[in-house]
Amino acid sequence: MKPRAIINPGDKFGHLTIIKEIEKDKFGHRQFEVKCDCGKIYTVTSSTILKGDSKCKDCGMSERNEKISEAADIAGESFDNWDVLF
Repeated sequence: MKPRAIINPGDKFGHLTIIKEIEKDKFGHRQFEVKCDCGKIYTVTSSTILKGDSKCKDCGMSERNEKISEAADIAGESFDNWDVLF
């Protein structure tokens, strides 16, 4: 069995802030009440938080979307003799 991930209230995972741990789901997975940067409060499992798979139900922001948009910010930059086109 894997060691349990330490997730505490106030911890931040991408756009989500942990509010509190709540009762396990019907499959025995740990669940947390979280708050998105947009203000929406909802429930996600620990595996969803740790994988960065969560997507806000209101704003649609996800940690993966943030990483993709950060990568897109280098468009037009040059590195050595290489230009980033898009």
